[in-house]
Amino acid sequence: MPITTRTNITHKAKRNVKIFRAYLAEEYDGIGLYVMVSLSPASTSVAIKAQVTAGDFGRGVNFPVGTPVVAYTSRGFTEILGLGLGNV
Repeated sequence: MPITTRTNITHKAKRNVKIFRAYLAEEYDGIGLYVMVSLSPASTSVAIKAQVTAGDFGRGVNFPVGTPVVAYTSRGFTEILGLGLGNV
């Protein structure tokens, strides 16, 4: 009777991924690729730079300070997934 050895090795990388609600810490005009965001709507003293991956581009709409956004962080990199009230 033959002996079969089977080894399954699975490596699951621990990911520190978070999706949270943030607020614009500066006015955004839809032109730039990066914008400052903060976790508190009232305080802009502690803000992080985030890359805008989805938004309202090319229509000339300005987003004022304090606009809620959906932000995604992974491995120290922050991206904005949605801008404005309709996306939150």
